[in-house]
Amino acid sequence: MVSTLKSKPIYIKCYEATQNNSIKLRDTDWNALQLTVNAAYDNFTDRLFLLLYPAISRIELRICLLIKIGLPVSTISQLIFRTSSAVSMGRKQLYKKIFKKEGTPLELDTLIYEL
Repeated sequence: MVSTLKSKPIYIKCYEATQNNSIKLRDTDWNALQLTVNAAYDNFTDRLFLLLYPAISRIELRICLLIKIGLPVSTISQLIFRTSSAVSMGRKQLYKKIFKKEGTPLELDTLIYEL
């Protein structure tokens, strides 16, 4: 699926935003990314929301969307204006939020890929 997503305008814009600091993703871009991911991955966010009910923050959702489309942590950090270590910590905290136990960022990534 990631290969199909790479041709989508929103994926291209995400990549371009990491290459050109003047390009910022707006709320409409994040909405487009969510719609694109949901179309490609059978309503991914619905399944994600079931795991994280009652709350998932905007940043947590964005991290999950970017993981789902296969972007590396360094790129995610650029797109959400956080350090790579903050993104990794966020991934670790999301895992704990879902499973109520400690986990690694890679364990969260695996879960996201499988959803």
